[in-house]
Amino acid sequence: MVFNRVYSKLSSLRVELLLLVGSIIICLVVLEFLFRLWSLAYVLWFFDFTNISFRGDIMESLASTLVFRTDHYNSGKPEGVFRIVVLGDSYAWGEGIRDYRMVWPYLIEDELRKNGLNVEVVNFGYRGATLSAKRSILEKNGWMHDPDMVILQFSFNDAVPSGRMPDELYVYHDLSRFGLEPFHSILLRYSYLYGWFNARMTYWELKPEYLNGEIDLYEDDSASYIEFENSLGQIIHAAEDRNIPVMIQLLDTRDDDKTQKIFQKVELRAREFGYAVCDVRSVFADSGMHEKDWWLSSDDMHPNARAQGIIGNATIDCLRANSLLPTDYPLN
Repeated sequence: MVFNRVYSKLSSLRVELLLLVGSIIICLVVLEFLFRLWSLAYVLWFFDFTNISFRGDIMESLASTLVFRTDHYNSGKPEGVFRIVVLGDSYAWGEGIRDYRMVWPYLIEDELRKNGLNVEVVNFGYRGATLSAKRSILEKNGWMHDPDMVILQFSFNDAVPSGRMPDELYVYHDLSRFGLEPFHSILLRYSYLYGWFNARMTYWELKPEYLNGEIDLYEDDSASYIEFENSLGQIIHAAEDRNIPVMIQLLDTRDDDKTQKIFQKVELRAREFGYAVCDVRSVFADSGMHEKDWWLSSDDMHPNARAQGIIGNATIDCLRANSLLPTDYPLN
């Protein structure tokens, strides 16, 4: 009798456990489906194939950082056109901005044309580019587009070496989560749901140390800063050989002491090399608004559409102030 009661309770517990596990599995499957559906919708909504100059196979390019959002890629310069080449990272590429016409390099072209200047802005910004990568893009792609001037957009992670070392703090790496270490790489590759949670956990774990790691990149004796300075020098020397001016654009929406030290050091070194300097950061700092008002979201500091307009206007002001536009440009 006692055995029957125990067996009945165990059977009931087993059924409840199976129902619980089954419910969890169903919920995970539904969530995975929703995350995959959301990701597909994001790609179809974000990528406007008529407005993006893809290199190579389209599907391969979707997974690549080398996607240039410009109307003028691989095109000869028309007679009488003043052509500006932009070198940048995701801030110039327009992360989170669907319409390429809302990204600051295009806004510069549009505004200058409205004011009577026959100009083309070739945007070679791409996601994840460091300074050494921008130098490589200029050498392989930029010069062949026959620019009249170059804008070099600088952001705080530009000193990340071209070959990222996996044991360094500043590398964006994936952290195993939820006690699933043996299956981490497989889940990360095939599960959109797991990938999303892993990315969130990684962000919050690295956030306290993130800027300290970036500051370490700019120590005088660090390999990363030595490579950064070499790239900075090679870009300006190549431009001087071609008699082409280069303006470095200091771009960030934050105004804390740590990033301030980085940008002050880079500005000083750039001026020593002979760059014209455009400090867009000061425009955001003087706006009186919270830095996150310019972000895509509370945890994504890429410039939103409103910030893109601010960047475009500030950059045009710098071009005027440094006399980098043709002398017949009407100053409205």
